[in-house]
Order: sequence, then structure tokens, then C-alpha cells
Amino acid sequence: MSVNGSMVMPLPPKDGDGSAWQIAEPGIYEGFWQEDLGGLELVTLQIDFRYGTGSGGVRVCIQSSLDQGDTAYDLAVFDFTNTSRKVLVAIRNASIDGFTAPGFNGVGSDAQTESEGIICSVIGDRLRANVLADGTYQNTTLSIRAMPV
Repeated sequence: MSVNGSMVMPLPPKDGDGSAWQIAEPGIYEGFWQEDLGGLELVTLQIDFRYGTGSGGVRVCIQSSLDQGDTAYDLAVFDFTNTSRKVLVAIRNASIDGFTAPGFNGVGSDAQTESEGIICSVIGDRLRANVLADGTYQNTTLSIRAMPV
């Protein structure tokens, strides 16, 4: 099977130029919504954390929404510290029987910290990343790519 053109898209920061996230100060770095993705069966993600110097923790929350971005929820959460690391993951859109209460920004609906990994597999019509930095970093970047299928 051949694919014409690349379906890979960046999940860039909301404020900034380009697709790379510059991690420096503690805080929440909000991502730009990639929209018009309704009907996805699967999304594959590549998160590339390039550690420079500094310490603390960086939590990447891949989020979706079912109401045009008014309410975001976590699809997956990944934690990074003082080592460069690349994460690859695929999330298959699931039909779920019963109630699912995903969290937001790494904190579950029960106010407990979400474990690293896939949190919820209900993919809405848009994707973004939110990044939470606990420490101070220098020369540390993050690149997040998604391929919707």
C-alpha cells in the first residue's frame, strides 16, 4: 500500500513559532487544536523529549474533545524527567460499554494523578497536547507528532 503525501501532523504549542515546544519555566503549556479529525479509527503518536539541562518533571497530556474543544480530556499521559526519550504509541478508538470519566492534565476525575499510558480511548474530532512542567529546564525541547487513520 502506498500513501500519497504525509498524514503525519505536528501537535504544536498554542503560542510559539513552529512545531517544537521549548520547555523552560514551570507551568502549563497549552497546545493548538488539530481539528476536523472526526471518524478516526486510530491515532499513532510520537513524542520526542530532548533533554538539555535542568531538573524537575515534564508531563505530556494528549487530549481530545467531543464538543468542539469546550471540554478537553486526556487520551494518554507521558512523564519525562532528566533523560532524552522517545515514546511511540497507538490509540484505537473504542466503543465502550459503561461510563468512562477521563481526567484532564494528568489528574483523573477522582482527583488522583493519572498513571503514565493510555487513559481513555474515545477519540473525538480534534487532538492537542498540553504540557505541564514542574521544574526549570534549559535547551530542552519536545516534538509531538500524530498520524490519524
